[in-house]
Amino acid sequence: MRIALIDDGIEPALCPGLLPEYDLCVKEDGSVEKREGEILTDHGTTSARIILKYAPTASFCSLQVFAAGELKASIGQLLAALEWCAKERIPLIHLSLGSTLWLDYAPLRKITARLLQKGQTVVAAHSNSGAYTAPACLMGVLGVMTDGDLTEDSFYTREAGWEQVQIHASSRHMLPAWDGFFFETQVSNSYAAPLITARVHGILCGLPEKDRTAAEVYRRLAGRGSTAFRMRPDFVEDAVLFQTGEDRQQQEFFFFHVKERAGSLAALREAVGRDPYAPVVLVPSGSREVDLEACRFCWETCRLGFLYAGDAYRLGFLKAGDAPIGPDSGGPLFWDVGQYREFVARAGHMPEEGFAEDTARILVEGFTEAAAGPLAEGEGRPALTASARIQQKFREEGYLCIVISDDPYACLYGMEYLPDGVEAERFAIDVAALRQASVVVYCLGSRDGQEAPGYDFKVSVGGCRGIRMEGERIWLTELLEDVEIEALYEYTLEYEVKDGARIH
Repeated sequence: MRIALIDDGIEPALCPGLLPEYDLCVKEDGSVEKREGEILTDHGTTSARIILKYAPTASFCSLQVFAAGELKASIGQLLAALEWCAKERIPLIHLSLGSTLWLDYAPLRKITARLLQKGQTVVAAHSNSGAYTAPACLMGVLGVMTDGDLTEDSFYTREAGWEQVQIHASSRHMLPAWDGFFFETQVSNSYAAPLITARVHGILCGLPEKDRTAAEVYRRLAGRGSTAFRMRPDFVEDAVLFQTGEDRQQQEFFFFHVKERAGSLAALREAVGRDPYAPVVLVPSGSREVDLEACRFCWETCRLGFLYAGDAYRLGFLKAGDAPIGPDSGGPLFWDVGQYREFVARAGHMPEEGFAEDTARILVEGFTEAAAGPLAEGEGRPALTASARIQQKFREEGYLCIVISDDPYACLYGMEYLPDGVEAERFAIDVAALRQASVVVYCLGSRDGQEAPGYDFKVSVGGCRGIRMEGERIWLTELLEDVEIEALYEYTLEYEVKDGARIH
């Protein structure tokens, strides 16, 4: 079975008996050509040798993205390499690299989700810095960190926490040197990932192509009691959207592309029948019976996975009679609000005690019912819409902006959902540290008995005839015209808050 090794190239002279099936170079402009330049380090070659030690029948497609000794590539090169793998249908993709820049998250998430939909498996090393890394931290990807106490072929798995990686493996492998002696590879995440790639190679070789799904591969690697749950449903892209009746969410702000809509259970069955590898997004219908049947159908039929924008436990979905049909019993990737709430409770807190000094905090108000239910066509919650527009504007300008919201459908908008009973400011500190955010937007409904989070700017939406700004207070109309969002952005960027800090 072919393995795409995206690294600095494989030098056959240093790896006797290994001649890559493809020996390619990804240029700065994204073009993929036959490699003609030098290989300046032995990083990719060592990774290939580790894989071969534990998977001696593996064959390789080498894609060189590092052309200099410091082992750095552009996001464009990485995306081009992954696109090549998608086009060539390479079943197993190995990455000893990734991006710690949150602004690279969206494009990497999209291409990775599409690879998973094709039944391709991605193994990726987490950054040695400990920072959030894409694609290693994406749900459905086999992200790997090293454990310096392990040696040779040892590894273990555990439920993901804030580090968002579940597989911990040895990076200390004994390999033959050229003088007849042996050497041990250094402790590094990039040398832990090859061991897992080798193990996955063995798993895939024993699986029919139809069963080569992200959830099944992880289950066979980790054991049936483990789940591949992460903080975000990153695998959702080009999705089937299940919505009954005329209710609509604010789909222009969905983090994923909708390829097809199904307004009934019959239409959902038809859509999944046409493409069982398409992820499904289930929006609560208001009927427990309908939602339960939809979840059961997706669990039994969807090959990749599905998202339920509600709490599946409260549906009774996790058990049917005495037979468990929930995440611990096999099945596809599955994300719901209930598991997310458990994740937040289990993860504890990041080590940071407060926000970074230059973090700007914006509190947006305009609605009071956090659980207002589905929206009618054309309607919108003013504060939620404003928050999404503000986030969009800051990100367009290169600032990493996150939205903390207790809206029941925040998970559909790429916002950070704040579960009931969780203190808003502490949660925001944790997520801002994870994402390395410079702007935090709060979009909160009624939080009975909980103290409001601190903020630098307070934005009120509606109840005024025109935009107005005074000190740290900003008033916007419900129209939220482009000129208003632009003015808010410029004002917050230029306004010096009381401690003298600015948004950076």
